Amino acid sequence: MRLRAGIWVAAYLRRCAAEGLAVYIARRGDAHAGAILIKVDYLNGETMVYAPTTSLSDPEHDDRQWARLTGPEPVNEERAEQAIARQVSFDPDIWVIVVEDRAGTALIDESMITEL
Repeated sequence: MRLRAGIWVAAYLRRCAAEGLAVYIARRGDAHAGAILIKVDYLNGETMVYAPTTSLSDPEHDDRQWARLTGPEPVNEERAEQAIARQVSFDPDIWVIVVEDRAGTALIDESMITEL
């Protein structure tokens, strides 16, 4: 069964903190079923945004699948914010979690990432 968004976010924040990553909630979404975007700030003007995909997810399990919303390479802050704004316009219940890490760590296993 899929975890509620608020619980998943709290666990993700703790996991990032345990790894020594700077992380914060930039936008609080619906605690029960809000989609979650993860924005990785490389601290050099480049960012990567990960969005959930549903096509590969099993609704009975919480093995979340992710896609690089902004493409395979990091983009500038403006382009990342435009992509996030587009998603928010479709779904105002979205969470946006920001991880600040020069190495681009998002704590998402590569096997869980698909390309759009």
